[in-house]
Amino acid sequence: MAGETDPDFYVLPILDKTGAAIGAAELQLNPPQTAIDVVGIFSYDPQQHPGGVIPRISAQRAIAAVEAQRHTTMRAGNAPQLIYFDVNASALETGKIMWRAGGIFPGDPIWLIAGADGQQYVVGVDGHAYLLSELPRSSQ
Repeated sequence: MAGETDPDFYVLPILDKTGAAIGAAELQLNPPQTAIDVVGIFSYDPQQHPGGVIPRISAQRAIAAVEAQRHTTMRAGNAPQLIYFDVNASALETGKIMWRAGGIFPGDPIWLIAGADGQQYVVGVDGHAYLLSELPRSSQ
């Protein structure tokens, strides 16, 4: 997950004329917080995200996935959080890491949900509820 020393990112949806998000612009705030850098612009082809939303699945659907697949509810007093995490790009590109469930870019976040069972879960864009420990790490 993004750590305390990671730069501040902002992700803005790019909308079509109907208001559906067809992409996202990733913006990074510089350390003195005086300017932004456009890190990238990504399209969501062929799937649009209705209503201008960035995440591919809703928070409600993510909670339901944890409940159905992991047989636990969300921890009281907590709310789902959108996250992205560091991954070894070389290992991903060469097939040493297989991960297609999102969350490796700020423009493609996944949901982090604290379970009532004390576990942390992430719900990928594939709708699967993973343990936080099942995410590929940048050191792999």
